[in-house]
Amino acid sequence: LGFMNIFNCMLIFLRITGPVSVIITQTSPSYSPVCPEDDVVLTCQGTSNNTFLVFRASNSGTLQAIDNTSIINTKLNGIVLQWSGMNGTDLTATATISNIPLNMNGVIISCSTSGTGPFAMEKINITGDPPSVTNLTLTPLDNTSAVLTWSTNEQPNCVSFYTIELDSENSTFLYNTSNSTPQQIISDLMIGQTYNITVTAIDVIGTSGNRSLQLEYYWNVPMRVTNFIAVQNVETNVVMIAWSYSSDNIHPPVLYYAVEHNITGSGEVIFATDTNVSIMISMLNEENIFSISIAAVNIIGIGPYLHKNVIIVISPTRSSIGISSSDVTSQIHTGII
Repeated sequence: LGFMNIFNCMLIFLRITGPVSVIITQTSPSYSPVCPEDDVVLTCQGTSNNTFLVFRASNSGTLQAIDNTSIINTKLNGIVLQWSGMNGTDLTATATISNIPLNMNGVIISCSTSGTGPFAMEKINITGDPPSVTNLTLTPLDNTSAVLTWSTNEQPNCVSFYTIELDSENSTFLYNTSNSTPQQIISDLMIGQTYNITVTAIDVIGTSGNRSLQLEYYWNVPMRVTNFIAVQNVETNVVMIAWSYSSDNIHPPVLYYAVEHNITGSGEVIFATDTNVSIMISMLNEENIFSISIAAVNIIGIGPYLHKNVIIVISPTRSSIGISSSDVTSQIHTGII
């Protein structure tokens, strides 16, 4: 019958002499839970005066011994056992489950230096549905394209790709990413459209996760600035112009502001170098009515101008600023100037 068959029949009667210790660990892949269809390798290491290791699986009552005389690819309920070596009393063998099926989830693989134990145990954990997608962010690249990024609520080890749904007033687009990298370039965005975006993770066996919360994004030039004020400094002969802008996460961010005025008589246009919402302008020492126009600028173009008329009065006894109540909003411009 051969040594190993006789051994398997008499395994429960074996006695062990000398010190005994045994451990079993998952050595591949490096993460847990594992993915469906992964190749999973468990390594058993024992110390004993015996020259064999014994494996069993909780979904089978069979004990399977292995030593250096075992045939290649000895199997235990579909699990491939392989002898790795012996160094004195140190014994090593592996148990490999190829293309692990879902019904192996929760199965406990045990090993020992004896048929009577003690047994070291390792539980197989297979991931469930793909992780949920969160934190959708759209970052403009130019006036017709942007990069969409996101994250997941757990490690996406088993994600194969993502499906992106992009709904607008006129159409619906579907994107499948080429891999599990959490980003995608979105092209051919149309100015003036509101886009509703969702992302879904798809795992290695085609199972869909939960759809992300919807990201609403308005692909357009900035809104009009508000809360215009003008403050005069008589001593320095300077007027400070200030305004505000309500930033949000559904418009491309403001890059800078365009400020047009004729306070100095030049009719110059000033482009702020950052998003500070104030500017200092030198003025003439006489009574004047000046016009101020301010617009926010993003990667798509220039938003509507806010026009104000400013009355500056300078005299030996007093100075004041008046701002007309009439506002004029310009037409929307596109293309950064």
